[in-house]
Amino acid sequence: MMQTKLSVLLLVITCCFSSISLAASPSGSCPVDHRHMGHGVSNDDPADADNGQTAIKQLAETRCAACHGQQGISIADDIPNLAGQQPLYLCAALEAYRRQLRHAAPMNELAAGLSDVDIINLSEYYAHLHH
Repeated sequence: MMQTKLSVLLLVITCCFSSISLAASPSGSCPVDHRHMGHGVSNDDPADADNGQTAIKQLAETRCAACHGQQGISIADDIPNLAGQQPLYLCAALEAYRRQLRHAAPMNELAAGLSDVDIINLSEYYAHLHH
């Protein structure tokens, strides 16, 4: 539980202060509203954490798995693997697709329906999968 809180805090700090080469926003960093971080679940109740992880996995399965695979390993050579990717990169990429700063037909449409919390959760979920 403490490790989860620390990893979320680290992601908040990274998203707020780090810049990356991918131009996901005018400032070049992942534009995440950090007040909503925490995987959308309470870390105080293990049942809430389990339900939150189930919801994140379902989101990944419904939005991402058809192309990027059930475990984040893509089904085709021209589709990137998501498993083990850096969470800041995933966050920035999803935000860029959502804002139409990066273009790929299915990604723009799928990312348009994601909230900040969804982007954070998916980024963390795939970052923790092994490739």
